Amino acid sequence: MRKIMLIKYIFFIFILFIWFGLFSVGFSSYQGSKLLFCFFSFSFLILLITGFYKNKSYSFMFLTLFLWLGFWLKLVVHLALEYPYVESTGAFDGSIDAWDKVLLVATVASIGLLIGRFLYVNITKGRLNYSCERLVYPVWYPMFRRKIWAVLLFSIVIVALINAFFGIQQIGLASRTIFPWPLNAIIAWLVSIGGAMGVVTLLWWDVSLKKSPWGGMFIILMEAFLSTTSLLSRGVFLFHSIPQLLALYKNKSITFERRYKPRVLIFLCFYLFLFILSISSVTTLRALYYPDVNGVGFTTKIQQKLTRLEVLEGGVKHAEMLIQQGEKQEGHLRELIKERDQIEIDLSSKRARYNDNSMPNKEMFPFGGAGEIKIRTNSTSGPGLRVENENDLYDEWIYQIKIGAFEQVMALGVDRWVGLEGLMAVVAYPDKNSKLIIDALKEKREIGKVTQYQTISKSIYQWTDSEVWQFASLPGAVAFLYFSGSLLVVILGMTTFTFLILSVEDLVFIITGNPLLCSLLGMVIANFVAQFGITPRQDIPYFLMISIAVIAIWLVQNRKVKSFKSERL
Repeated sequence: MRKIMLIKYIFFIFILFIWFGLFSVGFSSYQGSKLLFCFFSFSFLILLITGFYKNKSYSFMFLTLFLWLGFWLKLVVHLALEYPYVESTGAFDGSIDAWDKVLLVATVASIGLLIGRFLYVNITKGRLNYSCERLVYPVWYPMFRRKIWAVLLFSIVIVALINAFFGIQQIGLASRTIFPWPLNAIIAWLVSIGGAMGVVTLLWWDVSLKKSPWGGMFIILMEAFLSTTSLLSRGVFLFHSIPQLLALYKNKSITFERRYKPRVLIFLCFYLFLFILSISSVTTLRALYYPDVNGVGFTTKIQQKLTRLEVLEGGVKHAEMLIQQGEKQEGHLRELIKERDQIEIDLSSKRARYNDNSMPNKEMFPFGGAGEIKIRTNSTSGPGLRVENENDLYDEWIYQIKIGAFEQVMALGVDRWVGLEGLMAVVAYPDKNSKLIIDALKEKREIGKVTQYQTISKSIYQWTDSEVWQFASLPGAVAFLYFSGSLLVVILGMTTFTFLILSVEDLVFIITGNPLLCSLLGMVIANFVAQFGITPRQDIPYFLMISIAVIAIWLVQNRKVKSFKSERL
């Protein structure tokens, strides 16, 4: 016991040492108010500690982590390395006053979260304690256990394949196939969260039967891998695996046998293997699905150039339209055309080399100069993919396995998290008022239309073809609340968000008694709040389907249920 406490103490000191190192770099690099930077840093540090130290709520823990990554860590890393922000920041000019305003609003938001948790814990008298004194499973489950698992696994595989083949729900892409209502919504929901909910439900019933959780843990990884590759989302693997595994560990007195540690290393190696494989596969598939030019071949770098080219083409048309309306956009238009032409010349040379070296018998596509490259906006023929050179596909995948996966992990560590850029854009927006936030709440995302925040942030995605691409910059809850221009709205809003996520998690536990499900849905809710702001009304059906699934689990568990006190508790 003393050895474990010593290890924890050393680990805590090590983490604190790293934090002070980053804080020192940020403090010396920040040009605005040093006092405000200290308030900002320590408020987010307290928020992070509150989320992890003696905190039983999974949703609050995940939310504090997401916001800490999206605000404090992102700012400090960018101050230290001085590289551009990935997301658009609108009219933000980087002045000292503007930065101080950003830090002030973020600090107020973190205080709102702390107030919300303090009030909830005191009002509910410390209900946030998901210890499982009673394990429950349907009395008929042991008889049909293997058949139910087999049906679930078969369903997960089939739904993932259907979604991938027909393109129902894939990150950044409009649906390629429209089935009769409501099949699209059901398939998208099953692959995004439904399958994972089914796995954790059966796994907890197995735990209640005193079955070993190891088989279920590998099934969690399988479901996470299939969902990740089907949805073309690199982060899904983490979101569909870490919450359940964390909950299993936190309840290890119930879930694991005493001598479980030798298996941990094997499991972690398999986890790392699948994680790298999922990132590499998704990045390769994105290069294949996303913009392409016939005959150029595809790699991630070429795909990035093509995405930028499409943005520039849209920007040129937009600037020309503004000039026709009498606005002065000539200088901006010249810059857009210059960058566009340079990318087109580069792609033309790549095409020539590609045809000479890889496809000598393929007829050259006639490039007559800048502006004549034809972008193939979707690399599909019907529902299936058209691969013009399978060697390119293999080479790109191998590159991603060796180097690309590491680059993506580094990007996921900082720039993937929503928060800072959204607040920067909103702080710089001059027309903040109560009407703006109300209009944003009522807004509906439609093909051919641009949401308000894309205009506010001057997102690069506002000029892409919305009939093909569904990318969007995300404001996050803090920036969305600051649409109002009021710090009071920010602090009350974050307090309300905290009340809601804690209440929902409590309710899920009361209904199901399943900490794995609480952790999984806690991650979903926390991620929703962290990324809040893009047509929130259209997320209602998604959460309605989750609610129906939770109620269904409750009904199944409470009809002819067998329960008992855990002997391992």
